[in-house]
Amino acid sequence: MRIAVPAKGRAAGVVLREIEGMKAGDADWRSGRVPLYVFGATPEVEAIGKAAFNAFFTENALGARRAFASLRRMEDEVVAMALDLFGAPEGATGCMTTGGTESIVLAVQACRDQERARRSMPGLTQRPRGIHRMMSLLHEPAMPGYLADLAACAAAVRDGVLAQRDLLTAMAIRRRRAA
Repeated sequence: MRIAVPAKGRAAGVVLREIEGMKAGDADWRSGRVPLYVFGATPEVEAIGKAAFNAFFTENALGARRAFASLRRMEDEVVAMALDLFGAPEGATGCMTTGGTESIVLAVQACRDQERARRSMPGLTQRPRGIHRMMSLLHEPAMPGYLADLAACAAAVRDGVLAQRDLLTAMAIRRRRAA
């Protein structure tokens, strides 16, 4: 579907009403009907979250180290609180991500680095096509419906595999059959 950029802007009220109308078919997360995809909170926490977001709506966090000292301070404080919350040792560090793939890649990298230090691993040599060179994959057969066989994945975890049974049993991608 293609939509052309309007030749003339529309009034804010019209745009906001249209957006509210779009939400009419969305899941009712406020009634507990969606177990994920939302950051539910009390109305007071939601209000302050929206206000804080809007206060920095135009600033790009990529400039936190050079242009926006306030963003850097907030990021540093959140990381420090997380380190404290998880009982990190003195000298531990952390960073914030925008979520999604970046967070997954950094989690796998942290697991890799921990295992390298623990086992004195020189590095991984297997590099499947299309995967970042720091990762190595296990290939276990899928069950019917392309679901991961978690027992087989857990049994495959061994020396040289970065995932620890208690940290990460399996990562599975459910594929759709090609039509």
